[in-house]
Amino acid sequence: MKSTRTVVFPGAASFGHTLSPLRRGPADPCFRATGDGSIWRTSLLPTGPVTARISRAAPNAAHCVAWGRGAGEFVEMLPALLGLEDDASDFVPRHPTVAAAHRRVPHLRLGRTGLVLEALIPAIIEQRVPGADAFRSWRVLVTKYGTPAPGPAPRACGWRRRRSGGEPSRRGNFIAPTSTPGAHKRW
Repeated sequence: MKSTRTVVFPGAASFGHTLSPLRRGPADPCFRATGDGSIWRTSLLPTGPVTARISRAAPNAAHCVAWGRGAGEFVEMLPALLGLEDDASDFVPRHPTVAAAHRRVPHLRLGRTGLVLEALIPAIIEQRVPGADAFRSWRVLVTKYGTPAPGPAPRACGWRRRRSGGEPSRRGNFIAPTSTPGAHKRW
């Protein structure tokens, strides 16, 4: 299954900056930034796995091609993912650090996925494991136990809960929020 969508921003956009918080280290198998400025992203959505390529269509537009059972759902959530639901029209940075950051990246938008577990599992790993080790644990979890991602993205895949070299006392934290079907939607 394949779906496409182009979204237009009200002004210039920096979707690479908007999506970068979703990346778990430079070798994250679920997130790739390519030389042409495209972002490749994989995810495990309620409708199924998806691989998506998001690229610049114009200075104020992004084009997405998504593959897999979750493709339709992914392109529907694209505006939220790219921060189009982030209304910054009345934003006035008051703190000097925030004002400086806003001047450096004035087109930054805050995106959201709505995927609690996709954020929760890496956050559990990153709580007490140092950065590079946490990224390695995430990579092992995804590549060793993940659901293969559909589409053309090389070596990208989703994930499942399993042991990944993370701290033993935290492994149970992966299971609790994932063991009851639909539990992640109640958070």
